[in-house]
Formats: sequence, C-alpha cells, structure tokens
Amino acid sequence: MSVTDVCFKEVALYNKDLGKEIGWRMCSGRAYYSMYHKTVKALSHYTYAGTGTHQDLIEYLKNDASRLEKKDAFGCKRVAYMLNQAKSERKLADYDIDKDFNESLAVASLKMVAKYSELIDDIFK
Repeated sequence: MSVTDVCFKEVALYNKDLGKEIGWRMCSGRAYYSMYHKTVKALSHYTYAGTGTHQDLIEYLKNDASRLEKKDAFGCKRVAYMLNQAKSERKLADYDIDKDFNESLAVASLKMVAKYSELIDDIFK
C-alpha cells in the first residue's frame, strides 16, 4: 500500500502548521482519515456492508467487532465513539464553513489521533 494512516497524520500536522483556518479545517479532516484507515487496517473481519462506508465501520465496531474480532466489547465501543466524534469534527470542518474553526480544534484533533492510535494498538494487537 502506498498510503497509510500515518501519511494522513503527517498531512494533518502539515495543515495545522499553515497557521490559517483552512489549514486547521484540513487538519481535522486528515486526522479523521488517519483514524479511519488505522481502524480498517487493524480489523481482520470487517467488510463493507453498503450502508455508507464511514457509518458502516462505526456500526461494525459498536455491534459486531467484539464478537468477530474476539476483542473486548467496551474497548470496541470506545473506539466507535471516538471515531464517530472525529467524524463529526470532520463534517464540521468540511461543511460548516460559515462557522469559525480555530487552531484549538485542530490541535484537539491531533491529540485525539494520538490517543486513538494507542487505543487501537492496545485493543487490536
């Protein structure tokens, strides 16, 4: 694979450092995609069910991952919650362009990626 979740994280960091609102918005979006791709890579039994790729993954984590992946149910739900939160931030950054989006939101997105990455590594090792 030529692009990985780490590539999205690196682009998120680069975007934050642009020092402008568009960079902070792009940072949040790329941070989410870093989380999304890290999750897909960590799962052994996930297959797209056709309900919208992103929500489909969140539903899999909430409802099926603990059984199919043989992982802790609370941990899987926690991952689903965090991914859904990041998805909401990405949608805010991408679509609510009439609302201010500041650097602190971008920094929070990057912090979430770091915590999420550790959680994924702990649960799906």
